[in-house]
Amino acid sequence: MKRRAGWVALSTALGAAGCLAPQVPVMTPPAAGVRRLAAGGGDGFGGVASAPLGARVTAARQAFAEASSTAEIAREVWVSFLREGQSDGFEVETRARGCVGFQGLAREGVVDLNLEVFSASGERAGDDLRADARPYVQLCGEAGRWAVRARAARGAGEVAVMLVRGAPGVTPVPEIAGDATTLTGLFSGPRAGRPELGHDPAQVAPRVLVDETMAALSARGFRPTLEVFSGQLGAHESDEAEVNLEADACYVAHAWGDRGIAELDLALFGRVEGLVARDNGLGAHATMRFCAHEAAAYRLGVRAATGRGAWSAALARMPDGPGAGVLSARLRGVMRARALELAIEARERGMRPVEAGRLGQPWGGANTLDFQLPVRAGRCYLAGAAASDGVEVIETWLSGPGGVTLASDTTEFERARVFHCAARDGVLQAHVRVRSGLGPFFWMAFESGEP
Repeated sequence: MKRRAGWVALSTALGAAGCLAPQVPVMTPPAAGVRRLAAGGGDGFGGVASAPLGARVTAARQAFAEASSTAEIAREVWVSFLREGQSDGFEVETRARGCVGFQGLAREGVVDLNLEVFSASGERAGDDLRADARPYVQLCGEAGRWAVRARAARGAGEVAVMLVRGAPGVTPVPEIAGDATTLTGLFSGPRAGRPELGHDPAQVAPRVLVDETMAALSARGFRPTLEVFSGQLGAHESDEAEVNLEADACYVAHAWGDRGIAELDLALFGRVEGLVARDNGLGAHATMRFCAHEAAAYRLGVRAATGRGAWSAALARMPDGPGAGVLSARLRGVMRARALELAIEARERGMRPVEAGRLGQPWGGANTLDFQLPVRAGRCYLAGAAASDGVEVIETWLSGPGGVTLASDTTEFERARVFHCAARDGVLQAHVRVRSGLGPFFWMAFESGEP
């Protein structure tokens, strides 16, 4: 390996109102990403909010007071820190009838914050998956115990959730100007400046995270191809490792920064073609998928876009088998690697392709394309889209008769997939939307075996 540096909690019962009848069942109760916080009084029982986040909580209180004479925000405000793609949450019991609302807030580093609420039996009671950093869920009806889960879909930073008694139907909290961080080409120009994200309590070392990831990938048939690459970087500093890659082989790279690095970037450079791939993430966990054009030495680059501290990175080769008969021979580069990983996931679930994958190309003002997905009762389906390198954000969802949404994925940048088990025979509509960027995508669908 050749290295070169220098290139440019709410477990106590609150006297709040109840809830909406469950609408969309989920497969299992939401144990992951939801924790029961120790009882305790005072604001910030899930962690002490920083001054900027505290100011947003105060402004939200004022907005509710001005918009509704019945709205009353509970004194306790749940606080946590989420890195991109991470979830955290809490359990709460509401004892009085009426309406209760859950208002999410975030520091400037979180571009898209999602909020979901589940009943004690694991059924989804409500959610807000819109692409903003102020999600709001209102529940009306009986009292009950609820699991509230927040997820940083884009970006990283400190977040808070407020419980509002007598909640109105829509949030009165205005969108805060300047929260949306612009994505630009990696190493191709300046990024918008970012303020501090708040305190991240995570203590896990980057090397430990990389080792655990490589071990998990090895168990799935991936083959680590690079000794763990580690170092220290200051703000805007970068480092490189030379890696020998196989022709037409596909790879996935992971890198983590410690608590001092707010945003870590990955990029791959070829000897002839220059930039081959880059990650689109805004957090301290960077991921990148690509296929090598030739058997040659490439350069794997790591950069601390924001912050400074320790980091570790590693690379693994994807297994080839799952792509046979599914991926088009025309697929190359980044899109092939992203599609191959979806095929690997389907194989691990014991699924087979419903049909050969299809290439989608949004054009003009239409950035959403629809596909038909025939389903059979008692069988489960995985449908997903893998984007080309020009697409920064892609999302997908399934709808049934009457346009009812059955499953959706709006949380990943370069690929999105949904999982659904059919209760009856029929034809569903699969929708794929390019939300940011421009370019084609590859759509695939897989089906489980006999019920």
